[in-house]
Amino acid sequence: MKIISKFKDNYDFMVSKYGLDKTLVYDRRNSTLVGADELWRLDEGDKKVFERKLSGYRFIGGKFINWSKTDVNKLPRLLHSVIFIGKNLVHIFASQCKIYTSLEFDETELRRQYQNDRTLSFSDGFRAHIVSWLSKVGEQATREEILQLVALEGDRKTILKNIIRDDKIISKDEILSAPIVFFKLTQNIHTVAINPQLNAMGFYLDADFVWQSLVEFLSAKKDASAPAGTIPNDIKIASKGFDVKRSFRPKMK
Repeated sequence: MKIISKFKDNYDFMVSKYGLDKTLVYDRRNSTLVGADELWRLDEGDKKVFERKLSGYRFIGGKFINWSKTDVNKLPRLLHSVIFIGKNLVHIFASQCKIYTSLEFDETELRRQYQNDRTLSFSDGFRAHIVSWLSKVGEQATREEILQLVALEGDRKTILKNIIRDDKIISKDEILSAPIVFFKLTQNIHTVAINPQLNAMGFYLDADFVWQSLVEFLSAKKDASAPAGTIPNDIKIASKGFDVKRSFRPKMK
């Protein structure tokens, strides 16, 4: 895979392992920047909505704190968002202090739908409840389904935010064809970002996983764009009655 970009990311070095394939090009020049704080940030309206839903909780310093508990951080709340790496869907769970992904689940964790108040267990022993407006998004969800969900939620009170880059609207086709796409949905925040810089987002993804996922995605796009029913030259020549070995041999003096 060949990468064209204005920045470096934490999987770029994998070209030394897999080599440079110039027929597969990942152009990151249309990247939308997403910082780590975007993963857990809520506006004032969202805070009030979630605090009403989560009786006894307050959103302070990037964390949902339960005032009724002696140990306020015993089971913290993590805000849910998702990112596609190629066709692979990865769930993100974030607070100001910790950011995890669904690839870091404990082996006993069942990955189904991510309902509010569900307790998640991660491989380092950390446990938390999640806060989610994407609770209907399962492991098999597609970009089209999530984009439709974000757009429908946005039709209620607001338009899609952060779908504008350099004063230009990012089209649906661009979102669906981008190798990496990030989605975040709350009542007042509706974010879709394409080709973000992963090492700026504050969580870890295995470089080999990212590279192979992108190569698989770009290869599928390349195959889909190839002309249907392309006939090899030797078959075309034979169909016209010529002998491939004899008819096109150079004349020797």
